[in-house]
Amino acid sequence: MKGTSLLSGESLTLEAVVGEGGEAQVFGVAERLDLVVKLMHETPNSEVRQRWADMLSVKSPSENMNWPFDIWVDSTGNHRGLVLRRIKSISPIHGIYNPGIRIEKFPNATAKDLVKVALDLSRFVDRVHQMGWVVGDLNLTNVLLDKNLQIHIIDSDSIQMVVQDRTHACHVGHPLYLAPEWQGQRLRDSHRAPSSDVFSLAVQVYHLLHFGRHPFAGTWQGEGESPTVEEAITAGWYVHGINSPLRPPIMALSPMVWGDQLVQLFLSSFAIDPDQRPSSRDWMVALDAIHSEMESSACGVLGHSVRSTLDTCCWCEFAIQGVDLFGREVPWQDASALDKTIPTLHALLGMLQPREVPRDFEFIFGRLERPQAPFFSDWHWRPSQRRALAHAREDAWQDQLDDWIEKRDAWNRQREEVITENERRRQQRKKVLQARALVEEMRELTCRRDVRLRFELSLVQVKLEPRLVPGIGPWRVQQLREAGLSNAMLLSKRTLRHVEGIGYDRTLVLLEWRQRLLRSISESEVALSKRHSKGIVADLCKDVLKAVALLERNINA
Repeated sequence: MKGTSLLSGESLTLEAVVGEGGEAQVFGVAERLDLVVKLMHETPNSEVRQRWADMLSVKSPSENMNWPFDIWVDSTGNHRGLVLRRIKSISPIHGIYNPGIRIEKFPNATAKDLVKVALDLSRFVDRVHQMGWVVGDLNLTNVLLDKNLQIHIIDSDSIQMVVQDRTHACHVGHPLYLAPEWQGQRLRDSHRAPSSDVFSLAVQVYHLLHFGRHPFAGTWQGEGESPTVEEAITAGWYVHGINSPLRPPIMALSPMVWGDQLVQLFLSSFAIDPDQRPSSRDWMVALDAIHSEMESSACGVLGHSVRSTLDTCCWCEFAIQGVDLFGREVPWQDASALDKTIPTLHALLGMLQPREVPRDFEFIFGRLERPQAPFFSDWHWRPSQRRALAHAREDAWQDQLDDWIEKRDAWNRQREEVITENERRRQQRKKVLQARALVEEMRELTCRRDVRLRFELSLVQVKLEPRLVPGIGPWRVQQLREAGLSNAMLLSKRTLRHVEGIGYDRTLVLLEWRQRLLRSISESEVALSKRHSKGIVADLCKDVLKAVALLERNINA
């Protein structure tokens, strides 16, 4: 579809669809790979055209928002869409808060990065509010991340803005993020307050910091059937709220991990009365403070970053219970199915042995030699008789040659089929070998992981008490406890360096005591751990099992 840009007059031909929504489609541009066009399904009315004109007359409220800079005009002269810059290397925001997807999309992301994304989101909302505007349709489907974890806000044309005393309302809203006062209301002519954005922002921050959980979805403890999320929002039943009949699900993360200030912000932001909600600036200040005090956990596990005021690593506590939210290794599951794949893989390897390739046809049967011309020794043969005999021999040889060629072609076809089949088997055998190597590697990982976490759990259970460590009396133990070092697992050079009165000599004594504790773990405990690890495997193993099953079906087919 051909068209031009309104302001520059540049020719912009629409190519393939790169995105789609309820009211528009997003197309690539043939002439400009750095641009996209958001094309409306229906021709915009005068109200929409005025909104577009006002958007082009002002600057974007934030560099994080993908703001239009031109209007796309079709061949008939109608204003049909907005010209926007193309965002490269983007991922939906669930790629950072979903543990399974995060390991693939952002393998080096930590809990501090989650707080950073939430902080950037609160900064964006605060900048919009400083202009006297309201985002309106603030939901995670409109937030994208690039490879540097920078947020990008799309669907900017739905924002509620005021330009030259003209107010353009936000006509849309996602019910899972909509404030209680707007649930079930007509949004077409709504004029929303910044407090409704604060509610939506709090829902998104909860999503980010609690790994995709919704603050109004939990275990129902009231009478009757459990409510929908929209009904819970309308009633104000926040899962961590006071007297709420909705309670957090099992193994849900507590907001206390992020500090008292964030606990209070969640409670006040989810209030039914909009006047009781804090501002977006309050959220920005609180998240900035949390981000500043986040540091790598004393456990030393890559990805485990916690607030410096915490005594223990909350992520290790989850991992010990079988939920590894930031593990670079595999989460735990039952491994009996994984062990059963080993004989299956061996059987598949036996089925994939290469077939013997037939030798070349001419090597076995030789070439068909052309017969020599007949020799006529009798002078009584007439020329016509000689020619007839020569033609007869030539025809016979030609028939023999045709039959030889037909057999050779059939032989070569069979030979090519065997070669092709062997190549297919070679590729499948390669996949089976890769699957077998992955299975063995994962079994070894789960074994080592189980042993390590059993060691850590043993050290966590050893509390610092007087007379346990030679040369460390009650007063020093009290100092260590006040510094947050309440058990043996937390002792390290880095943590002890910040404790006043614990010098170099006492640090060596404490670390040697910790090493003796590790060595004191009996070999029977390690053996038990190894046996136990046979029943442990990651969610990733499920993908391996599915891949092996699919491979088996393809081979048997």
